[in-house]
Amino acid sequence: MNRVNLTVVLAVLAGSTSCRDLRGGDGTVDAGVVAEREAHFAQVLAQPAESTSKAPLARWILPESLEEISGLALSSDGRLFAHGDEVGNVFELDYRHGVLLKQFTLGRSPVLEDFEALTIVGDRMYLLVSNGKIFEFKEGNNGQRVDYVVHDTRLGHECEFEGITFEPRLNALLLACKNVLTKDDRGDLAIYAW
Repeated sequence: MNRVNLTVVLAVLAGSTSCRDLRGGDGTVDAGVVAEREAHFAQVLAQPAESTSKAPLARWILPESLEEISGLALSSDGRLFAHGDEVGNVFELDYRHGVLLKQFTLGRSPVLEDFEALTIVGDRMYLLVSNGKIFEFKEGNNGQRVDYVVHDTRLGHECEFEGITFEPRLNALLLACKNVLTKDDRGDLAIYAW
């Protein structure tokens, strides 16, 4: 995700309606609430740029299932995904309407790790663990458990990782280090290409 897209997403997420799963027991979305949010969003966007720069567009109160999201990523078609901090759950959010669209889970049984970041490359998603492991998988449907492959970068002894993105010019995943663990490099900024 590039910095501009993330800034736009965070500006939208920082703002005055709530984000919650609006599906009823029959699985349908409350069209009235969605229409109200869409009208408010369109009204704010229609205002001059200087009036929207000071106030957020929307403020979403996340449902309990999203209390500990750890990272955000936009797909190439503009969909917003978030992931859990300790369990391999991935959520798709409609950031225009404040609706939780779906949730899917890694593996047949819960995958427990210290997940830090998510990036999307084509039809593949990559979840980064603080110890440098990368979980690679395809997007799932709502409620689905998806298969995954784990890539161990073997860099956990050098760095505590916090971020991941794809760099197309290098055709590589870039892994951002939060804390450098090697004695000689402490205090340095470290980004690994994988």
